Amino acid sequence: MKNEYQSQDFYLCAYLMSTGIRLRSYHKQNRSTVFVFDWDENLDQIITQYYSMQAQVNPVTYGQSIKNLKSIIHSNTHINSNQTQNNESTQCFR
Repeated sequence: MKNEYQSQDFYLCAYLMSTGIRLRSYHKQNRSTVFVFDWDENLDQIITQYYSMQAQVNPVTYGQSIKNLKSIIHSNTHINSNQTQNNESTQCFR
């Protein structure tokens, strides 16, 4: 059973956040950021709707999710699940 979903697709991740999928954590991988979400039984359907251009979400919520993810990407300090500072990963709560 899956318990998380990982993606580097920035706009998909913003969409997932907008639909209420919880951002669990993120980590830097080379020059990219990998976002880790809680697994949801509807996640496959939500992703399919996104890529098939059938997705519908509140545009203000989506815009705010984009801003939040940009803040994460451009932040220099990260807190991991042990609450110690490092520059590789962090745990997020929605």
